[in-house]
Amino acid sequence: MTIIKKIIERFASGNPSREVRDAFGEWLVEDDRQQAKEDALYRIWMNLCSEDLSDSTRERRMKLEMLHRHTGAEKRKSRLLWRCAGIAAAVVVLLAGGFLLNHRMRAPQAVCILTADNARGHHILPDGTSVWLNSGSTLRYAQDMGRTGSREVFLEGEGYFDVVHDGTPFCMKTSSFDVQVLGTQFCVRQSPLFNEDQVTVASGSVQVGSAGTAPVVLSPGEQYVMDKGSGESCVRKVDTADYLSWFAPIMVMDNLPLSKVLEKLEHRYNVKVSVGRGVDTLSRLSLKVSDETKERVFSVIGILTNTEVCYIDDKHILLTNN
Repeated sequence: MTIIKKIIERFASGNPSREVRDAFGEWLVEDDRQQAKEDALYRIWMNLCSEDLSDSTRERRMKLEMLHRHTGAEKRKSRLLWRCAGIAAAVVVLLAGGFLLNHRMRAPQAVCILTADNARGHHILPDGTSVWLNSGSTLRYAQDMGRTGSREVFLEGEGYFDVVHDGTPFCMKTSSFDVQVLGTQFCVRQSPLFNEDQVTVASGSVQVGSAGTAPVVLSPGEQYVMDKGSGESCVRKVDTADYLSWFAPIMVMDNLPLSKVLEKLEHRYNVKVSVGRGVDTLSRLSLKVSDETKERVFSVIGILTNTEVCYIDDKHILLTNN
């Protein structure tokens, strides 16, 4: 075993002090022998893929996935690694004051939460706010959030927020807009898969603002939509159940048109579904979805609608006539 592999194995399997974690993070992202470090990470991961899913193995997988994300190896290997880790690694919480994120973000008190593909994760923020993150999403916030008077988080992907009312405004930021609330329930989708970014309010009220536009106040049942291409935005009335049921343990769809079923499944699995010419999107379906994989669910959709399900890639699905 090489010295690099020994160092990584010892870190991943142990519980090092903060000083050791910081030193390890700085060593890992240094340019010196970077390729050797990535190769060692990859070999360790491949060995873990053949091991039983014990708690210790899951913990090591989660740590190693974070190392991949922040050394640049993610683009080349992350899809394979998440498949190996499976749903067990649904939520990963990384303290920036710990081993690696501090070095990259230059924010000693930051926390980053990430969810794997085909998974959803629940987390309670330091101020008591409850958050559900959809697959492939990231949430960042200060470790001392709420204790210093500031309640600010940064979202990439899709998340549902049940905000605790404590008198201090809660601010949720994305690359497209900011959302400010006191205490409410709302959902935000800001995903590169879709042409629109959305804020949907279930209860209370929120204020949405973006560069160059006046802030908009939303009430329950209203949705703020921003077109990514034009930058134009509007507010529309919606059935919130269509946008807020993706994180429920069981999603029940009773006699809904195919178009509505696909829209719900897009949210639940964070995928983009396209429909080919001639597919009857008005045909009605009844489904109950719990923890099934998207492959299993769309296989059933194909059988029920007599369509062929084509996977363009992990995030894009096409339904065509048989």
